[in-house]
Amino acid sequence: MIFRDKINLSGELPSVSFIVPCYNEAAIIESKIKNCSELDYPAEKLEIIFITDGPTDGSDALVSKHNNIKLMHQSMRRGKSTAENRSVKEAKREIIIFSDANTILQKNAVREIVKYYAYEKVGAVSGEKRILQDEKEMQPERVKVCIGNMNRY
Repeated sequence: MIFRDKINLSGELPSVSFIVPCYNEAAIIESKIKNCSELDYPAEKLEIIFITDGPTDGSDALVSKHNNIKLMHQSMRRGKSTAENRSVKEAKREIIIFSDANTILQKNAVREIVKYYAYEKVGAVSGEKRILQDEKEMQPERVKVCIGNMNRY
């Protein structure tokens, strides 16, 4: 666990490092990038980091086309946890959020996550993940909650 100063949410929103680890995600990476760009959070408060860890499908090249995303590429595969640990060292914001490349978030997910950090005893927040069965479920009118109900720990 990473300990940071207590977040005061009575005023402005805290800054967020939003980290997406990727391994051979070329087939879905553009959807994830689009989803990240549609998050309802001030751009100046949101640092988006994609970590590619030894991809063989050109995922890193696809991410590098987007100027609003920081790409951390490593050509040798060392595993997801090593990639995440590497990204935490580079994260510059108050709160760190991890999201898998194949996870589509609701637009308000970041706001829902950060609001719980106003409570002194909260050290981690997790969202509810729902598995979508087909492409039709990806349509906005059919997705009621991908991540929106947050649990406090």
